[in-house]
Amino acid sequence: MSAQPRDRAGAAATFESLDGDVVRPFERLSRADVDYAGGKGANLGELTAAGFPVPPGFVVGAPTYAAFCDVAGLRGRIEQRLATVDVEDTESASFAGMNETILNVRGRDAVVEAVRRCWSSLFGARTIYYRAKRGFGQADMDIAVDEPQPERGVPCSCAGSARHPAWHRGRCG
Repeated sequence: MSAQPRDRAGAAATFESLDGDVVRPFERLSRADVDYAGGKGANLGELTAAGFPVPPGFVVGAPTYAAFCDVAGLRGRIEQRLATVDVEDTESASFAGMNETILNVRGRDAVVEAVRRCWSSLFGARTIYYRAKRGFGQADMDIAVDEPQPERGVPCSCAGSARHPAWHRGRCG
């Protein structure tokens, strides 16, 4: 099975299918947006709407990561490389805290690099182990990245919230 990147026209069509919905500010998110923003991003939207003091920020949506994987032809290559991963029985794992959190992100280039690192964190040893133990495909996971904006000297962070399509089909709790 060969997974080749799409041509530029295919890449443009993939990102155009997002209809400019690559990033959403917290104030445009609610609990109905878990598929887009992950649980953390959706909850930040709910807290913002309820008037809690949430620093302004945005979420790079899970569909953005999915489109990136499609454009780059990554899903097949990831599945091929990780299909032979040997998983031993050890303690139960949880996705909480497994994805990268980068603190003090400032500037456009730093945000892009932080998003890349959050996306890459889907393939750490613990997350690979967790997916394998639960029978999830290694390339089926998408990730949303939450990015609070600095306000009055408060450091901001960039944190990933992973989601698996099965969670929204009643397979996972």
